Amino acid sequence: MKKNQDAKIQELWIIARNGLHIFSQKISSNHKDLGKNNLNDRIGKINEDFFSGFVAAINAFTSEIGLDKCRVLETKSSKLVFSHHPDLDLTFVARSNKNINNSEIFDYLESIKSNFILKYNKIIKNWSGSVTEFKGISKKIDIDKDKKNWK
Repeated sequence: MKKNQDAKIQELWIIARNGLHIFSQKISSNHKDLGKNNLNDRIGKINEDFFSGFVAAINAFTSEIGLDKCRVLETKSSKLVFSHHPDLDLTFVARSNKNINNSEIFDYLESIKSNFILKYNKIIKNWSGSVTEFKGISKKIDIDKDKKNWK
């Protein structure tokens, strides 16, 4: 990897029904001098509940107008890639540089999603809505191991 090159996946979120934030992890910020207009500076300061609500609103809006759920939201320099689990009403979101191939990101999200479902399936099916039931999730989802494959 070249010095100061971004990791393929920069941030990950897991969002439950009605926009409840379950998990988020900033995976990489390799820039030493980010500058105040850089997305990497701003994204880490976004309130997780605000972001989760935004994702839930996108899902509700696309459903309301008869479209499938959003899969990719792209800006000039980066993109958000969404992977949904409709039966459990979960959305997995990865932020990356816009030049990264979507299929690579979907594969990554599918891996994270599969591991999450295996470990939390019983909790999710009977979930009361309390996010404290997912405490310690970062220890169960091996983000650090996956980081090595995404740089």
